[in-house]
Amino acid sequence: MRPLTGSGPLLFVALLATLPGALQAQPSGSTRWTLTVPGSAVNTPVTGVGNSIETLRGPANTVLTRMEFFERNDRPCQVRATFAGWEFDAQNRAHQVSETVRTFDGCNGNGGSRQTIQIDAPDGVWALRACLRRQNDRLKGLQVKAARIRRNGVQFRGVSNGVTSWERSNCNQWSGFVECTGGRVARGLRIARETNPVVITGLALECADPGSAAQQTAGTGVVGIGARGPLTGTVPNPGAGSSGPTTYGWTSPSWTSVSGETASNSGIIDRPSPYAIKGIMVAESGDRPHLIHVTLETLCNGVCPDGPSGAANWLNSDPENDVMGLGGFGQSLDLSLDDDHYITAIQVCTSGQNNRDRRRIKGLRIWGARLGNQGQLVGSSEMHEKRRTNCSDWYPRLECPAGKVAVGLRGYFDGRRDDPFFTGLAMRCGRVG
Repeated sequence: MRPLTGSGPLLFVALLATLPGALQAQPSGSTRWTLTVPGSAVNTPVTGVGNSIETLRGPANTVLTRMEFFERNDRPCQVRATFAGWEFDAQNRAHQVSETVRTFDGCNGNGGSRQTIQIDAPDGVWALRACLRRQNDRLKGLQVKAARIRRNGVQFRGVSNGVTSWERSNCNQWSGFVECTGGRVARGLRIARETNPVVITGLALECADPGSAAQQTAGTGVVGIGARGPLTGTVPNPGAGSSGPTTYGWTSPSWTSVSGETASNSGIIDRPSPYAIKGIMVAESGDRPHLIHVTLETLCNGVCPDGPSGAANWLNSDPENDVMGLGGFGQSLDLSLDDDHYITAIQVCTSGQNNRDRRRIKGLRIWGARLGNQGQLVGSSEMHEKRRTNCSDWYPRLECPAGKVAVGLRGYFDGRRDDPFFTGLAMRCGRVG
């Protein structure tokens, strides 16, 4: 592969000249590029020590983006690896369309304390090095280099801005970096371990050459890697010729199941037609998510009027503390869609306490659909995500039925606690028409 010329610490690699099916022309507005990762791969040596290898690998056309390492009684014995698939639009912006988790478990499901590597999107892992307790011993630290994946190349980063790491207090001896070469990134994680009992002693990467392939969306939503396809439903056209955007109402509301954990109490945000939800915020204080807020918009095509605001758009898990708004609250998960886009699917991540009653909302994903000029819903595979550093377990994605959008939200919490917090979410979905 021929490197591009340039200066500074960033190195750009020309991928498209050598990739079958990849395009070099700029796209039209109806074209998306999907990340492609070939089946052929090159393995790095092991950083650390070990010859007995177990490989974690995601589905086709995904790359390694997150690693979680668990140990019990000073014994590293479990790894959870996350693999993501991406699309790129005409502006070279990345949109995640799939996520798959693979687990190596030598702890019999009881991994104990955890350390996490989470790299920025849309990065892929291209190099790592292990720290051991002592020579030829067990994994006690890890340092990772990230490469930014683009439609037309891979941007490698220097140590200063492309490395993330963790180390335990008995990390004493760093091994050298092992690297994916030739513009490759990791599509698999190779785990070196001892047996009887299982102890992780080193790591290696399975490297492949990422590219991109074009596809036409034709205005009906993108069907990409792992995407669920367009979420469509039709409603009558109320007529043309009126001034301003055409507005719609909703009927036939129904509730989804819960993403996250259920609890003894719940609160409901439920506003009338013609309003639907375009944004959700979860705010927390002292590691406890106490407040939920929704942003409403009138169902329409175009620049749509805002929906009602005020106290009815909030949930408070601890009503004895009369705190509305963000005063006194530190971190928040705040996600919102564009005009005439409405939420159709959500997914919750919680903290990872073994006692499920202690789990709390620490991450949120939303998907949406645009209301077209004939009142039809045009779905998108684009995912919007916010997560806190202690986001651990993603629960099932909840989807409104075809032709419906989110018009209400239920937040679950345990009101028996002195300091209750939100544990899960459900949507109320209404049919547009």
